[in-house]
Amino acid sequence: RFPVSRKIQIRNIPPHLQWEVLDGLLAQYGTVENVELRVWIL
Repeated sequence: RFPVSRKIQIRNIPPHLQWEVLDGLLAQYGTVENVELRVWIL
């Protein structure tokens, strides 16, 4: 049986927010296995 994959998307992250803080917030909901950063320039 394959593990369930749950993906979340977070938008409008303040540029001064440290990744360690964000990782700590996400860790409350489970293990963070991968973080993919996408930068959109409009």
